[in-house]
Amino acid sequence: MNCELEGQIMPLDEFVALYINTAKDKKWDEVDEKLIPQITEYNGDEMAKKLLAFTGSKNSNIRDGVATAFSHLDISDLEVEEKVITEMNRFASFDKNKFVAGRAVVFLTSLVQKEGTAPLRQSVHEALGKFRARAEENNWVLILKKEITELNTFFT
Repeated sequence: MNCELEGQIMPLDEFVALYINTAKDKKWDEVDEKLIPQITEYNGDEMAKKLLAFTGSKNSNIRDGVATAFSHLDISDLEVEEKVITEMNRFASFDKNKFVAGRAVVFLTSLVQKEGTAPLRQSVHEALGKFRARAEENNWVLILKKEITELNTFFT
């Protein structure tokens, strides 16, 4: 699956459709190995705007894919970034799927590590605290540390 067409990248709408369908079908190796590396070829703000439309999906695989993608985007538009932060706060705080919530935490912790590049609000820290409590209460910690290695430092 190559998203380049004769030296040109696939149009954004087509790439987003391919990405969402691949996540929906649980083809995580394709997402991680083929699509995520190509995601940076696109404008991060435009990609984020398109992906925000899928944050309300009832399909947890789609939400998981969206949260994963946000961690790899360079979002410079503060309005778009604020919308993404709001959605990832919601995922981390309330999503019933541990992997969706965990991927949102990867995004949120990346903001904490990039101090100054994002408006860190109290709500980010609250969402991280809610996630930690839910992960411990539901015995998610070991499986999340195994499946989402970026969370290993979060749980130490």
